[in-house]
Amino acid sequence: MTQSISGYNLALESLQAQEKAFDFTEHKIGQLIKDLESCNERNRDLQDLIASLTRARKEKKKADFSEDIAMQNAIDRIHEFAPRVFGTPVYIFEFEELETTLTLLDTSVKDQVSKINEITMYINQAYVDRLQYTENAQKMLDTLMRHNDSIISKTAAR
Repeated sequence: MTQSISGYNLALESLQAQEKAFDFTEHKIGQLIKDLESCNERNRDLQDLIASLTRARKEKKKADFSEDIAMQNAIDRIHEFAPRVFGTPVYIFEFEELETTLTLLDTSVKDQVSKINEITMYINQAYVDRLQYTENAQKMLDTLMRHNDSIISKTAAR
């Protein structure tokens, strides 16, 4: 009898550990999704600025955002995560600076894409881990049910 009780206790502890791991993984997935959303917002800012600077380069003129509050906000946000692009936030880009700035922005886009790929990989792995925890808990429950049925059938046979 002592062996069965400790076996049940061990099974219960195992199920509780699976539950904690599952909950931890759920939290981790939520945080990774927030990180992914942040990277996507950064990419939108980068793409908006690149499109505007590319347009100015094609028209062979400077890009002046001194009156464009939305673009100024985007430039400020880009400066926060990629300060090497501007040094200090700049809202007027002379024609001669456009090519260099576009190259730096392109590098920032590649960095963001790399981060997105990395985060996506971690999210996928977390989903695999979560599924594994669920399967492990299900196997443990199945084993307990078979064990319980065995005890009941032995007790009923007496």
